[in-house]
Amino acid sequence: MSWRTTGILFVILLVVGAVAFWQSRSDDAGGEGLPTTQAPVVESANLFEGVEIANVARLDIEHSVDTGASFRREPDGGWFMTTPTATVVISQTVTNSVMGLINTGSRRTFAADENPLDAYGLLDPVREITVAVNRDEQIIRYRLQVGNETPAGDAYYVLKDGDRRVHLVTKSTLDGIFSLATQPPLPETLPTAMPATP
Repeated sequence: MSWRTTGILFVILLVVGAVAFWQSRSDDAGGEGLPTTQAPVVESANLFEGVEIANVARLDIEHSVDTGASFRREPDGGWFMTTPTATVVISQTVTNSVMGLINTGSRRTFAADENPLDAYGLLDPVREITVAVNRDEQIIRYRLQVGNETPAGDAYYVLKDGDRRVHLVTKSTLDGIFSLATQPPLPETLPTAMPATP
C-alpha cells in the first residue's frame, strides 16, 4: 500500500469521525428540555387488604339472575352452604377458592371515567361476590361487582364498593368463586347398602 492511499484513508477516517462527533453534540443540545417517554405506570390494588381466611365469616355469590349461593364459615373452619339448600360442603374446596380471591390483587387499576361503565359491563352487573369478614367484633362486607371479560379473555372488569376505580382481576380466580355457585362442592354420598336376600 502506498503512502498516498494511506493518507487518503486517514483523511476520510478523520472526516467521518468529525461528522459523527458533531452530530452527537447537536443531538444532545437539541434534546435538552424535551421530556423522555417512560413506560406507563401500571397501578394495581389489593382488594382485600389485611383480610385473612380465619376472619372470613361468609361468602355470597350471585352468578346470574337465577344462580347464586351463600356459604357460612363455622368457628372450626368448616363451610356450610345456606343457599340454595342447607348442606355441608367440601370445606377445603371453598377455603382454597376464597384464599385465592383474598390473596389476589388487581392486575391493573384505572379510573372509571376512562370509558363509560357500560363499556366494561359494570353499569348494572348481574354477577356479584360479597365476602363478610369479622374485624374488631364487627362484620365488614367486601362487595365486588363483576362485569365483562377483557378483550384478551384473561381477566374481568370489577368494581369494589367504596372504590370508584375499575380493577382487572384474573379470570381464573373469579371463575373459581363462581363455580362454587354453579357446581357446589358437595361431598359424595356413600352408596346405600343393598338388603340381604334370604
